[in-house]
Amino acid sequence: MPVDKDEDKVNQLPGGDSKLLKRKISTVDVTGEVVDVKARLQAKKQMRLKYTDFLKQSKNMEEVLQVQGEINTIQEEIEAGAVRVKYLTHQSAMSTVNLSFYQPLNGFKPVEGPPSFL
Repeated sequence: MPVDKDEDKVNQLPGGDSKLLKRKISTVDVTGEVVDVKARLQAKKQMRLKYTDFLKQSKNMEEVLQVQGEINTIQEEIEAGAVRVKYLTHQSAMSTVNLSFYQPLNGFKPVEGPPSFL
């Protein structure tokens, strides 16, 4: 569900005559990872530009192939980083709610008083 609606939805749970035994809400902040991946992407793009300049200055086929191999590797890393940023951005826009319910069986009698080992 969209993040801006998660508080309203969580506050609606559970409904009716249900008894809430435990509620656990946790979050994962991916802002730092997004900033880090974006910074790495920018550095990779700068490196790709330098290798492109090296490619223009290559004097023989061996140098061309070596530099082009490096450019290809950097391009793959750039594309993987872009996909990671897109995924994290999508994850930060949505919330995941995991619910666990149980219903006591017929004949179940809750223990009175504080719980004990036995």
